[in-house]
Amino acid sequence: MVMKKMNPTLFITVVFAGLLLLVGLGGCASLSKEDRAFLESAKQSAEEAKAAAARAQEAAAKAEAIDKKIEGMVLRLEKAASNAEEAANRADMAARKAMDAAERAEAVAKKTERIFEKSLRK
Repeated sequence: MVMKKMNPTLFITVVFAGLLLLVGLGGCASLSKEDRAFLESAKQSAEEAKAAAARAQEAAAKAEAIDKKIEGMVLRLEKAASNAEEAANRADMAARKAMDAAERAEAVAKKTERIFEKSLRK
């Protein structure tokens, strides 16, 4: 019934197009050995890339931990340097005070000596 209403040329064209479509899809659906090997190689490369990325991430985490340790050491060294500088400043101040005291003691000793000498002359 459908064939009676259709033009025979159109019918043949539609059937031929359908066959070409089925053959084309069948060719796309089946992979050659080379294509399968390529896909397997691509999968393996992707897995290797994942593993490399995981190793890189692990190395980055280790580097970050080392960086934090180094930052902590730097902070401690800076604090120690600051404390040493403060101690040096205090020692310098104490040395200046000691020198001032020594100068005053020397002046007192000279004054005492002069007074003693004056008393001996009398």
